[in-house]
Amino acid sequence: MSMRFIKIGLALGLMASAPMVLGQKMYKCPDGKGGTTFQQTPCPPTAEEVEAHKKEKERLEAEARRKKEEEAQRAEAEVQKTRERDKAYQEQVNERAREQEKSKAVEQRMLEGTSKQKGVDDGSLPPGFEQSHPGTWKEVPNTGITAALGKNKTPACPHYRYRQRAGGLPEFVVQCSVDKADWVTYFVWPQAEVVKGPAKF
Repeated sequence: MSMRFIKIGLALGLMASAPMVLGQKMYKCPDGKGGTTFQQTPCPPTAEEVEAHKKEKERLEAEARRKKEEEAQRAEAEVQKTRERDKAYQEQVNERAREQEKSKAVEQRMLEGTSKQKGVDDGSLPPGFEQSHPGTWKEVPNTGITAALGKNKTPACPHYRYRQRAGGLPEFVVQCSVDKADWVTYFVWPQAEVVKGPAKF
């Protein structure tokens, strides 16, 4: 009779604990030996899952490095473009400056020996004439000089320029030219309508 009561007690105990067992989540996990086990905690990762997680982490890290390198390359490319643009601009500025210097040099040469540039000796007169016939070349027609040149039929003198002797003396050194490039030198005394030359220095 007592054995029967024991069996009945065990059965009632199992029935009482069944709801608690059934209410818990169970995990079916491999045991590493080809079989499976049931446990209440999540299964530990398998070797394959560990390897897959490691590879995914490495892939993400490599992707992050690649993006960082690409951003650095783009930034460097922008810096290089800016440098090249600045260099090209500076070269243009320098080229314009050189062209301006060339233009000034050409203008300087064109003005040499004319009344447009004061105090410059173009080398067409011998030393000392800057003192004996000072000042700049004058190209405004002078009635007396024009008459003297005409009377003496001075050749190659459609254009002329002149300087007067120091002290206001009535003697002029006169240079005649056809093209205002090559000049022939004469000495002219307008009052006496005398012309001597061409002079050879």
